[in-house]
Amino acid sequence: MAAERYTADDPETRLALFDFAFENAPIGIALVDLAGRIIRGNAAFAKLVGLPTEKVLGTHFRDFTHPDDIEADLILFQQVLQGKRDGYTIEKRYLRPFEEVVHVLIHVAAMRDAEGKVVRFISQIEDITRHKEHERQLAERAAQLELALEAVRGGFWQMDILTGKFETSDRLAQFIGGPMAA
Repeated sequence: MAAERYTADDPETRLALFDFAFENAPIGIALVDLAGRIIRGNAAFAKLVGLPTEKVLGTHFRDFTHPDDIEADLILFQQVLQGKRDGYTIEKRYLRPFEEVVHVLIHVAAMRDAEGKVVRFISQIEDITRHKEHERQLAERAAQLELALEAVRGGFWQMDILTGKFETSDRLAQFIGGPMAA
């Protein structure tokens, strides 16, 4: 049996396809009005903000945005309303109930009417909390390595076996060849 094919020729089919994609997306999606209030959100979005879907509706996005991230988001939002841009992408944090922080990457696009006037926004929101934690851990390890290398009086060396390239730190070069070796 052949897969059922959909065409987006009629408005009813287009709406059904949009609704299906909206509700079943693996990332958060929200429709936002011109004042910044959520007028529709999918289950993934509700999970990101830590609220039931029905409690998200009518809420302004600043109500769950980390206080330190609100200003940058509002500036970009206003620039879209003023026609200076069509959308924006921003990393920010959401505050869930009980002060739990969720790092998100948000892509916001203006939805326009036939005359080009912004009528609402669609936001796609990705949870990047794990990525941010990995970045933090990597930065910590790099700082620890830097401290360890500073503590090693003789310096360090490395050799790329494939190319035969041998490198030393300035400190090791000075240790082996004297102060003028570096």
